[in-house]
Amino acid sequence: MPLDPDEGMLPLPKRALRVDQGYALTLGAIGPFIAGSVGGAFLGLLVGAPLQGVALGGILLALIVVPLRVFVFAPIAWSRFRYRIEPEFVRIRSGVIVVTYQLIPLVRVQNVDSSQGPLERHYGLADVKIHNAASTYVIPNLEEAEAERLREHLAQLVRVARDEA
Repeated sequence: MPLDPDEGMLPLPKRALRVDQGYALTLGAIGPFIAGSVGGAFLGLLVGAPLQGVALGGILLALIVVPLRVFVFAPIAWSRFRYRIEPEFVRIRSGVIVVTYQLIPLVRVQNVDSSQGPLERHYGLADVKIHNAASTYVIPNLEEAEAERLREHLAQLVRVARDEA
């Protein structure tokens, strides 16, 4: 019987949701506001009031998109993200609409590091980044101590995987 791909996978801490919602609320408003402003300008040109169209379009689109990102998509993304560290692989499951399973062979990992943005620092969280030649994989918003422990553990597993290869 095949192993359940979600068996033993670890969730992100609850505070990680606050970080995702914070970024969605602040940085996530910029794109919809700009897109709405451009669309509003074109509509405003048609009715002879481009400046009002810019303001109205930007504000309306941001008022629609930002709450969806903060209160719908961020909680779904947080609840679906899982990871598991195995002796030879790191497994990551993520996604809101399309659920993606990533299997990262430790023998191919070139570097493991951690980072913190301003919101992560405020909440005492950090990201662990796993780099290989093809891509960078992120386990986001772990407790700081857990991120440091995981980074060191992964570095040790990478050394062992390379020695055995």
